[in-house]
Amino acid sequence: EGCVITDAEGTQNLVPPEEMYGRMCQEEVSTQVTMVLCVEFAKNALELIKPLVKTHFSNWFRPAPEVIAVDEARGVARMAHFCQDSMEKPEYGASLEVDGTFGDYLELMILLGHFTLFPLVFPLAPTMGFILLLVELRVDGFKLFELVRRPLPRSAEDIGNWFYVIMAISWTSMFTNVGLVVFTLGAFDEYFGDLPRWVYFVFLAGVLSLFKVFLQIVVPDVPHCVTIAEEHSDHVRAQIDKTYAEDVPHVQEKVHLAALDLTVDDANTGQWRDPAEFGISTTRIRKRLQAIRKRRKKKAHAAAAAAFVAGAGSGAAAANTVV
Repeated sequence: EGCVITDAEGTQNLVPPEEMYGRMCQEEVSTQVTMVLCVEFAKNALELIKPLVKTHFSNWFRPAPEVIAVDEARGVARMAHFCQDSMEKPEYGASLEVDGTFGDYLELMILLGHFTLFPLVFPLAPTMGFILLLVELRVDGFKLFELVRRPLPRSAEDIGNWFYVIMAISWTSMFTNVGLVVFTLGAFDEYFGDLPRWVYFVFLAGVLSLFKVFLQIVVPDVPHCVTIAEEHSDHVRAQIDKTYAEDVPHVQEKVHLAALDLTVDDANTGQWRDPAEFGISTTRIRKRLQAIRKRRKKKAHAAAAAAFVAGAGSGAAAANTVV
């Protein structure tokens, strides 16, 4: 149907395809990229609000702990308190198989795609993308540290298949930007003769592809200093393993099941731990203690109201019996 173009007076006009001279809708693509980046900004706010709301409503219906393993005066707590605090937070993701890292990586890939695929129609896209990545870094860190339950740690060599997604976006963005230069902006129409546009597209894409391959060959994937540090760590680990294997004999001792103590200690036992060891401030410990007391008071009021209603109901039943 054509493209929407804004004239010098700020009026938007619908231009039919025959008057576009083969060019594509630059203004509409720019608007769409801007809207997507603004939505990503809003999603960061939602990413913080959702765990807070979920935790608030969960605590509203969850009974308060029976034991408060906190020394409010000293600002310390026992291990049971920190475990309980962590278990009351929502999980990081839907399950252990597909945890929250999938959603976080997916959000980063969407950002990377939009500010690399179409930067020519919206020059501020790379700048906004850089700011969004900084915000995303802080938002995800705060979410992992404060709002959700710590994920199950797993060893990994790298970011896995997401590396191939990044490589695919990198190569695709090169061709999309060449297409924007040749077909949408028409940069070769007035200065390089009357050749077909696909000739300019193939030539420019080929030059950039060769340059990209040249950079991949010249620039190493791992810096030399990092390689030396890894080799040194491997050498030290091998020496330690060798010394341990020679000096310490591996003797398996028999363990009798009757000697195992399977009793569960009370929550208010064990050593007092400094909240700083778990990255928690004493202020947060005291706030949670106040929240627990409020939940206990609410539970006591609810129990008193239930007892009053039950007593009133039994009194009415007794009065009816007498009558």
